[in-house]
Amino acid sequence: MYVKHIDAIEKVQKRFTKRLPRMQDLSYLERLAILGWDSLELRRLKSDLCLYYNIYSHHSSIDRCEYFQLNPCLRTTRSTNECNFIKPFCHCDVLQNSFFIRQIDAWNTLPVELRCINSLAGFKRRINSVNFITFLKGSAYKAQQVV
Repeated sequence: MYVKHIDAIEKVQKRFTKRLPRMQDLSYLERLAILGWDSLELRRLKSDLCLYYNIYSHHSSIDRCEYFQLNPCLRTTRSTNECNFIKPFCHCDVLQNSFFIRQIDAWNTLPVELRCINSLAGFKRRINSVNFITFLKGSAYKAQQVV
């Protein structure tokens, strides 16, 4: 998804939170923190990862072998990548932004213990403690990425 599209969608929530009492002078990220909300872009990323989890754990009717290719089970002293999805090479943005490809990098950076947790509820709880700032493209997070 292009940054201009992410920002256009995010603008709706920005405008709404700015109209709440005593929030006009706060930044968008401060307003979200006070409300306990995620940005729409971050919610989409987390929702995608939850569906990836369901597919990976066979809790979905989607066959993971049909849409994802898993790395072979390799355990070395330097890495554990048994739950990693292989990201296919994409020639165009349309394919790169499709559901089955767009969050593979974020999935592969999740700790193995998190990807192999027993329940979706547990996955959702634990995913909130992960910092996804490097995977967010919208302008709301640009200042934080520089720091």
